Parts: sequence; structure tokens; C-alpha cells
Amino acid sequence: MLVLCASLIPAGAAADDSEISALEALRQGQYVRLNGMFGEYDLSHAGIIWSIDVSKDGKYAVTGSADRAAKLWNLQTRTEVRAFIGHDSDVTSVALSPDASRLLSGSKDGTVRIWDVATGQQLATLEGHEDWVLAVAFSPDGKTAASAGRDKVIFIWDIVSGKAIAQFKGHTGFVSSLEFSTDGSKLLSSSYDQSVRLWDMKTLSPGKIFLSNQGWLLTASFGNNGRSVLASAADNIILEWRIDSGLAEAKYVGHEGWVYSIITVPGSSKFFSASLDGTIRSWRYGESDPDKVLVDAEMPINDAVLAQDRGSFLVASGSKVRIYDVATGKERAADRQGHIGPVRAVVAVAGGKELASAGADGKIIVWEAKSHKELRRFSTEAKPRGGYMALSYSRSGDILAAGTEDGAVLFFDYKNGELEYSTQQHEAAVTDLKYSPDGRYLVSASADHTFALLKVKNGIPVEKSSGVLDYLGKAFFQAFGKHKGRVNSIDISPDSSRIVSGSNDGAIRLWDADREQWLHTYREHRSGVSAVRFYGKRLEVLSGAISGVVRLMNLGEGQKERTFAGHKGAVVAIALGQGHKMYTASVDSSIRVWAIDSGRELQTIDLRGVTDLPQSMFVSDSKLYVGTLRGVILDFDLTSPVKGKAKPSKGRKKR
Repeated sequence: MLVLCASLIPAGAAADDSEISALEALRQGQYVRLNGMFGEYDLSHAGIIWSIDVSKDGKYAVTGSADRAAKLWNLQTRTEVRAFIGHDSDVTSVALSPDASRLLSGSKDGTVRIWDVATGQQLATLEGHEDWVLAVAFSPDGKTAASAGRDKVIFIWDIVSGKAIAQFKGHTGFVSSLEFSTDGSKLLSSSYDQSVRLWDMKTLSPGKIFLSNQGWLLTASFGNNGRSVLASAADNIILEWRIDSGLAEAKYVGHEGWVYSIITVPGSSKFFSASLDGTIRSWRYGESDPDKVLVDAEMPINDAVLAQDRGSFLVASGSKVRIYDVATGKERAADRQGHIGPVRAVVAVAGGKELASAGADGKIIVWEAKSHKELRRFSTEAKPRGGYMALSYSRSGDILAAGTEDGAVLFFDYKNGELEYSTQQHEAAVTDLKYSPDGRYLVSASADHTFALLKVKNGIPVEKSSGVLDYLGKAFFQAFGKHKGRVNSIDISPDSSRIVSGSNDGAIRLWDADREQWLHTYREHRSGVSAVRFYGKRLEVLSGAISGVVRLMNLGEGQKERTFAGHKGAVVAIALGQGHKMYTASVDSSIRVWAIDSGRELQTIDLRGVTDLPQSMFVSDSKLYVGTLRGVILDFDLTSPVKGKAKPSKGRKKR
């Protein structure tokens, strides 16, 4: 279950079936699925990654980050599968159950949470710690878990009931790491009190203690096939003790930074260590000098794991997970699929079976909506300077029009991606672009304070389709009167007779498309107008402002009907869904769902921790697509069945 939201329908407000309908799917985490992210070629968070774990089959990894999220990644495609949202502070530690069905996450908010990996559903919040949780671990059978942190107490939890079955006390400093033995009979803990302790899981009692005089112990692991204990100290040295005798066995010297990861391999005479000095080193048991430096990431490494095939290291460095080849030590290049940078436009095509996206990177990409597979790209001899700003699809002629940063509009054959025609429409960026519903014309808005109407046939400008070339440069083009500021958004009425435009000058203007005349100017916002959208068959218009307010106006009667207040930043996009629902996306990193007729807010989807700022949005049947600043496209399924009222999630390491 993916918990993307924190607010519900206001207390005391009744919610009838017409208000909720299929969009109850966006209520709380249990009714929303993040089906995928397109274009995510690097495994990254919006904050530093503190912890990483990998599934036994090597296909998936989980990460915990300072952005308060844990994430599940498909390592084969390097795509984000799901984000787990609910913690109120940094996710400092994560662990997958042996069968990869459960995720355990520990946080600076003092809680441990259990998640269903398949659905993203939060199954339990384990409370008991009085300070940051720095370490979590699953037992080999997956039935119990351990957690520890700054309160110096180790909790043992029953996964099914979510209750603590034991508390281990004895450490006098922060507990920095936990690890179960392969048979689950022992638990190993390291601490800033310069000790490593063994705990008997059968009797739930303390065992041997291994003491160091080398400073804080940052992490510990069973080594040499369970015959020894390895621990890293704050002086960059790795220590080893024999378990049977409790005597110090060896010291491993070579790192120039703290070691937060010790990686042991069953049956091997070597182990590995990853450090803040940016290196991963291999060591032979009993030999104090490193065998060799395997990886030099040139960036601090917070955590690292070895993939199941032992062929690659997954390294948490900064806000990204990097993959390095064990044999060569070189980073494995990702398949640079998808966008790099802001996705400024998203449209669904072919009855929702395909999706087209355009970005600041100058790419237009067509995706298969169901599989998220990249199908093709549209190309030109030279990428438009500044990239693409807007897209619109003409059903007549299968033409995809794209507006650019430098004021041009390009027309592509949607099926083969070939450029059919281009025209320099504006003197500055094209900010919005729309074909009329009747297919007769295309309108484009611009940062040059104008918007323009271009007559088309089968989706192509008339001068192209009729064979007339550049008649005075603007043969079938009519520029309308200027706004006094950047025109951010335009829309066309369902009958194609009216056009509405919204500008930074705070004005909303209504135009007659057939006569190419200005009809009226409305000033209902105190700030710039960032998004406009016709609603219904009457001249009703929804307008979003830079202030974050959305208003519904009847332009035919000149009356303000309703105000939607809630966003704390500019509204960048408005989309309409079934059942008189409105979606608004804002730079406050949220998407809000509203019942238009009543003005009630039905849901807030918090994108913090999932991605960064939304840039564009599109609704197609049962799908909500959101393009973001970081080159990711979020895909929400709106058809999840409603099985009861949503409940708010309870919420209250690292270094």
C-alpha cells in the first residue's frame, strides 16, 4: 500500500457516492497505486540515501532516505516500482524479509514500520523506541524482526502481531547496527559504547561481549562463515574477534574514512568494506592489508550491498544508488531511457493505450501505457533550444503538435515520429498548446504576452496541406491582442467557439474563435493566472493562480461561483476527471482532488519523498499522469475498488 496522502474529507462533511465514485482510489494509501515511473534511469531520492537492501533473487532493491521515503526499485530496468510514505522524518534503515514480501523501515521519528511490498500498504507501526531508530533487521525465517537506535534498547518484534516480544538492554551507547546469524539463533549488535554484543534468540538472553578501544563501533557483521565477528571503528579500522574464544583475531587497516558497510560472503575467504572515503575494498581473513581497492566511487558511501550474483555492488552514495561491477570496479552505465530533466507535457493517445511525453531535454517519447515500455522517439535534425514546453494531439490526421522554448510549433506524424511541418509562431516560449475539439484550428500561448490561432486541416497547418507556402509569412495565422504579461495557459470550449486565456497579468480573457475577437476580460485573482480550463457545456471556467487559489467562474454571466483554497504554491496544471472531479497540481509538491459542484477537497496527494515538483498533468479514463521536474512520469490508477472508509495513517540512524 502506498500512502501518498495525509488529509481526508473534512471532518463532519458527508461523502455520498456521487462525491466519492472511482476517485476514492486517491484516498489514503490503500486505494491508490503508483503503477510506475517512466524515464527513471538513475535510482535516486530527493535526499541522502542512508540505507539499502537487496532481495534474495537480486531483482529488487529497497532504499531509505532523508526525504522520509523508502523506495522499491526494479534493478533490471532501473525503475522505481513503489514508494513507501508515512514516516515523519528520515528513513534511516530498511530491510527486506527473506521472501521479499515485507519491508521493515526504521526512522528518526522513533517508529518502525512494516509494509506490504506488493501493494505498498502499511501493515503496522511498531512503537516503543524513545529516540531515533538507526538499525532494523529481519530474522532468517521472516517471523521476527529487531530494531535499535539512540535509546540504546534493542526491541524484538513479532511480525504477525506487531508486538514486542523482548527488549535487550546492556549497551550504554547508541546501537548502530543489527544482524542475525544465518540460522537465526543469534543476534549481533554494535554500539557507540565500543562494544559488540551477541544475543541468544532462543533464550532471549545476552551472550558474549567483544570490547574495542578504537572508538565508536559503526557496524558489525558475522564473518568467516560465522566463526568470527567483524566490526568497524571510528578510527577507520576494521576489527575481528573469534566467536568461540572471544579473542581479538585481526585488525584491517587501509580506509581513510568511516566504514558503514561490511559485506561478508558465505564460503568465501574474503570480505568487503565500503567507506565514506568513497572506496570499496576487499580483504582476506587474517591479513591486515587490503587485498585491493575494488571500487573508487569518488563520493562518500553511506551503505553498500552485494548483488545476489556477486557480480555487482549496489552503493548508496549521496541521493543515488550506483551499481559497480565487481570484476572491473567500474560503474555500470544505465540504459538512458526516458527524460533527463523536467517533463513539461504529458498526453494520452490511442484511446489511452499510449502516452506521449515531452521535456526540457528536447525529447518526445511515446510509451506503452500498460507496460511502461518506450515505443519510439520523435526526432529532428537539431534539438529545439531549451526543449519542449507543450503537446497536443489531433485525432484527425494522427498529428502530434509540440511547442518549443524558442517559440516554434512542430508537427509530427504520430505513427512514425517524422517531422511534417514547423512554424515559428512566437517570439518567446510556447507555454501551452491545444487543438480545437472540432479539429479546425490549433491555439498556442506564449511568454511573449500573446496567444495565436493557426487554422489546420488533418492536424497540419492549412498553408502546408493546401500547398500554399509562406503567404506573407503568416497566411493563415491570426495573433490576438496582447496580455500585459506571459500567457501561461489556454483552453477551448467543447463546441470550439470560445477560447479562454490566463496570464501573469492576473487577467482571464474570453475570445470568440470564429470572429477572432476579444469578448471580455475578468480579473478575479490578485496574482497571476497560471492555469485555465473550461468546465461543462456552459461558459464555466476553472482558473488556477500563482497564489495557489483555484476559482470557478461563469463567464457568460460574469459571476464567481466557487473558490478552492488549499494549495500553498502556484497551481501549474488543472485536469478534469469523471464524476465532476478536478485535479490540481502545485509547486507545493501536492496534487489535490476536488468535488467541483460542492467545492469540497476530497484528497491531497503528497508527492514529497516520492519525487519533486509536478510540471504537467493529464487524465485519461482511469489514469492520472503527472510529469515532474526530475524527469519522472507518475502513473496513478484510479479504478481501485472502494472497500470502506479510509483512515488517516498514524505517524509520529543515522549519522
